[in-house]
Amino acid sequence: MKMTHMINEVINDLLAATPCEVLITPPPYDEKQTLNDKVNITYRHVLRNLKFKNQIGSLVYSFYLGKLIDEASPDQQTEYRKRITKHYYMAVTRAYWLFKTYGMEQAYCTQKLVLSDLATMKAEDF
Repeated sequence: MKMTHMINEVINDLLAATPCEVLITPPPYDEKQTLNDKVNITYRHVLRNLKFKNQIGSLVYSFYLGKLIDEASPDQQTEYRKRITKHYYMAVTRAYWLFKTYGMEQAYCTQKLVLSDLATMKAEDF
């Protein structure tokens, strides 16, 4: 898919006025767990949802993982960047910023957006 076409698809998907009933999935971790445990658990959920081709689940758990990374200290972010593949690190941080901006509910209403789209977009297009 051409990059400009992909960007237009993502924007249209995010701005779609399609009404959808949303029951937001809670984070897969307990708030009392350590940040490292939360990141590990959430990363496993992202990978599991990708493995089973659950597009919405992968976006939702990517949002949670991106949020954990965003709230981590710079040293912790560096550690997670080493632990998570570059492809997924880019995708989850972008998923977080997208759904932080457009609302977590929109992740459940997307029809075309997949996690790999977020990873492969050029920085200036994002």
